[in-house]
Amino acid sequence: MTLQKGPEGYFRTLNMPTWYRHVPIKVPSVQSLNFDDFLTMRAMVGVRPVDADVDWVNYFLHCYEEIVYFGRNGYIRNRKKEFMDAWNAALADFDEKVQNEVKAKMFRIKILFSVKAHLASSFLTPWLRNVQSSIQYRSARRKYEDVLTAAGFTSS
Repeated sequence: MTLQKGPEGYFRTLNMPTWYRHVPIKVPSVQSLNFDDFLTMRAMVGVRPVDADVDWVNYFLHCYEEIVYFGRNGYIRNRKKEFMDAWNAALADFDEKVQNEVKAKMFRIKILFSVKAHLASSFLTPWLRNVQSSIQYRSARRKYEDVLTAAGFTSS
């Protein structure tokens, strides 16, 4: 797989009928594919419905970050409009509560990435990375006791 062409050629060699069984954004982004794998594993161990208790806001935000900020190089850059159209269409299919929460949290992401871009070469960069990690993972640490619970394999 090359960064310029994307992963579709590789996926075809796997002989998989569909790559996006359980996720709403149907583009070959790392976040969507990983999330689909996670939901597929949940289905395999008997968690039904597959999307029960899924944090769709988190899913949309991580996909947005990948498309907008991490997709500056390679195949995403070449297909950014296609990816954003799929992202917008998938979000529009969700209820208003999820849409509003995603949009509210997107503002924080935009600010964070703007600040990071301006301070990338600063002596403050290592400190800022620690702050970012703390902000991103703070809510998951409060909500779940361990990673198995967060993934839905044990009850809290």
